[in-house]
Amino acid sequence: MGLERATIDYYGVGQYSLGRAFLIIYVSMNDDVFPISATHWLLLICVLLSWTDFVCCVISQLKFHRPYPLLAKKLWQVVPFVVHGAFFSFLIAPRVRGCLTSPDCHMFWDQPGLYYIFLELIAGAICILTFSSHMPEKIWPGTFDFLGQGHQIFHVASVTMTMFQFESGAADAVQYYRAEQARPELWDILAAILLLKLACLTTIVCLKNKTLDCVRKESDMKSQ
Repeated sequence: MGLERATIDYYGVGQYSLGRAFLIIYVSMNDDVFPISATHWLLLICVLLSWTDFVCCVISQLKFHRPYPLLAKKLWQVVPFVVHGAFFSFLIAPRVRGCLTSPDCHMFWDQPGLYYIFLELIAGAICILTFSSHMPEKIWPGTFDFLGQGHQIFHVASVTMTMFQFESGAADAVQYYRAEQARPELWDILAAILLLKLACLTTIVCLKNKTLDCVRKESDMKSQ
């Protein structure tokens, strides 16, 4: 059942990525990159990126088995999220540049949304580092078997990153002008969520035989 649970988990990760996109698109991004009139295209790009996150994680689970290769599986899981994060950073970059080049702009006081996004990026970097490197237990084997292992730190950093995302969205909704102009349309958001769900379900159906084969192999290995 491990593979089935992982697939559901990866679907949740894809939906989480899309949820972050809603905050970026409707609240925090700068119109210098994509005008408000291009919101539908931007939502479509974010659905595609979220689906890619899901697909790459599923493929990593189907393609690699214990003992896992040193880097290959982690690269399949981490790289799409790095690309997704880079795209979000691209959408935010003009705002950051404008604040940094303005003598009247202080990120913490004048643009607290950007300040929380900066903290979000730090938490995201910790997530990537601990998830992909198995630190610190790799350096001190046996010391962090029960508390302080990298995957535990990864989950704490993930929750912290989510908190910063909500804080940035709340701050920008109050202070940043885009929240006034780019009002979310319920049907657009529901359509994006439904499109991602259909894409993920279609992927699961297409990979059904491969998944069942991997489940059988996994069961055979456990029974030996």
